[in-house]
Amino acid sequence: MSTDQATQISNLNNRPLTAVQTDGMVTMQGRHWVLRRRTNIQRRCHTQALNLDYKYAYDLPERRQPLSSADQIAVLKFGGTSVKNIGRIRHVCDVIESVSKSKKVIVVVSAMGDTTDTLLKLANQCVTEPGVSGPDVRELDLLLATGEQVSVALVALCLRDRGIRARSFTGSQIGIVTDNQHSCARVRDIDTDLIEDLFVDNDVLVVAGFQGISENGSVTTLGRGGSDTTAVALAAAVGCKRCDIYTDVDGVYSADPNVVENAEFLTALTYDEMLEKAQGGAQVVHGRAVDLAKRYGLRLQVRNTFNPQCGGTQIDCA
Repeated sequence: MSTDQATQISNLNNRPLTAVQTDGMVTMQGRHWVLRRRTNIQRRCHTQALNLDYKYAYDLPERRQPLSSADQIAVLKFGGTSVKNIGRIRHVCDVIESVSKSKKVIVVVSAMGDTTDTLLKLANQCVTEPGVSGPDVRELDLLLATGEQVSVALVALCLRDRGIRARSFTGSQIGIVTDNQHSCARVRDIDTDLIEDLFVDNDVLVVAGFQGISENGSVTTLGRGGSDTTAVALAAAVGCKRCDIYTDVDGVYSADPNVVENAEFLTALTYDEMLEKAQGGAQVVHGRAVDLAKRYGLRLQVRNTFNPQCGGTQIDCA
C-alpha cells in the first residue's frame, strides 16, 4: 500500500494514517486498520464451501480495549429464515424490543430467505461462459451486499414504527474494515468509537451482516456464513461477553434432526466441539465465528427465533 493510498483513506475516514511495507505484512499505522497478508489460506468463492486454515485466517486479529458500556450492550444475530418475510420480521422485532428495554442492542441481520442465492444466479446469467469464468468478484460483492441492506432497512422501519430509536447501517457505515479479498474477506478492524457515538441517539443499531469495506474503499463480503462472523466480531470489538445467534432451530443437536430421528439436543458445547461440528458440515454457526469467539472468550448462545422459551445451546470454554 502506498503513502498516497493511505492518505486517501485518511481523508475519507478523518483518521491520520501512514503506510509501512514490511516482509509479508502491510501495516497502516494510526487509529485503525492493521492488515496482514497470508499466502497459505485456501479460499473459494460464494458458490463453494470455504476451506480455511484457522491458524492463519484470523478475523479481527488485534485485541482492543472494550467500551466502558460493554456490559449494557447486547448483540443479536438473525439468520435469513428469521427475516424471510414481513411477518417474520415483525416477530424478530418482538425479540429485539424485549431486549432493548434493558440494554442497548446491536442487531446483525442476514439477507431475506434465499435472496443471496437469487442474486448469485442473476450474476451468473451475466457471464457468457459460466464453466470457464465466474462473475467479476468486485461486482459480485457489490451485488450480494444489497441483500442484507434490504433486510436491515425493513427491520429498522418496523422498529421505528413501534417508537424504538433504531437505525440501519451497512457494513461500511458501521465501520467494519476488511482486507482486499473479495468474496471471502477477513475483518481487520471495527470502529468502536463510531458505534459508541451512534448509541447516543439510538437504542438499536441494525447492522447488515456478511459485508464490510476494504482499505481501498471497495465493498467486500465475508463469504457464506459471514453474518455469524459479523455478529461475533462486533461483540468482540465492543467487549461483550456474549453473542446470541438466532436461527430456526432450538439449538445444536448431536446429528441433523431432520435425518436422525433420535438426535440428541445439546444444551452446552465447547468451542472445539462446535468447531468440529461446523467443519463436519453443521450449519448452525459458522466455524469462523466460533473460532473468533474462542479467541476472545466470547460465549455464544444459539437460540430459536420462533421458540423463545427454549434456552438454546450455550457454546463456550466450559
